[in-house]
Amino acid sequence: MYSNKVYKKYNLLLLIVCSLMLTSCDYGEDASALDYPAKIHARSVNPEIYSEYLGCYAFNLEAKEKCTDLLAKKYLPKRKRKHIPYQEAFQFEAEKLGFKKFINDFDLPCRKVAEDPEFVEAKHAYLIKCVGNKGVYWMQFNYETKEWKLIK
Repeated sequence: MYSNKVYKKYNLLLLIVCSLMLTSCDYGEDASALDYPAKIHARSVNPEIYSEYLGCYAFNLEAKEKCTDLLAKKYLPKRKRKHIPYQEAFQFEAEKLGFKKFINDFDLPCRKVAEDPEFVEAKHAYLIKCVGNKGVYWMQFNYETKEWKLIK
């Protein structure tokens, strides 16, 4: 019925359409690619900024969001402030560096905070695990004085 030429054109057309469909698929931005520049940026700022981010850490969600938004306006370039994944990655890294700095300020070893600190209700404190020296520390936040302290 159809010639071999028609089948070749049909197959070519089908191949082109399928190729275009596959290349048009959007998998979104790679989070790790976005995190890296934000983390590098956070590591390059004045370490006192880490303490400011740490000061927001224990607040309830609404208060923490207001606090970190103010810090983002203060410390992030305007074009980065509007990019929420960048802002969040910067904040997360600054908070971890804040915990590390706080612990190091007491001359305690902590090369790097391993993960997001975990709040342990029974101790009313945050568990901070450090990498390298395998240090484990407990920190409490005083909501009246808005200060952190190490506990045993």
